[in-house]
Amino acid sequence: MRVTLGRTHPTVSIGDIRPLELPWSPLPRVAYISNLAVASQERKRGLGTRMLRAAEGLAARWGFEEVYLHADSEKSELLGFYAKQEYVQLPELDAPEWVIAFSGRKQTRYHCRKLDDVAVERLAAAADTLKAGRPKKTNKYT
Repeated sequence: MRVTLGRTHPTVSIGDIRPLELPWSPLPRVAYISNLAVASQERKRGLGTRMLRAAEGLAARWGFEEVYLHADSEKSELLGFYAKQEYVQLPELDAPEWVIAFSGRKQTRYHCRKLDDVAVERLAAAADTLKAGRPKKTNKYT
């Protein structure tokens, strides 16, 4: 199953969250979040955190115990944001320098967050809020 959220808000977007096969993972499929973005003028207002929690909620609802994503390795503020959200960097998965040079792409860093049992219900509620399209300010995740 793949859920594509696209541009649901003029200043916030998330490309998709989907079960994905990653070659380095011992699991057959993992939850993978891609293209989460908040317009620069709208940052520091909790929008990215709410979108991230909603995506994690979908992953929890699908039965996943961890979530993966990637970020530009040169954006220290972005890497700090994911660290604050309890994502662990996985530098061992960085592409070798020759691949980056050959492809012309920027280096990205993969991250993983384990979803503990206590957080799953809060995350699922965040996903429900996103699905309903009306944010509720009931706790720090919505």
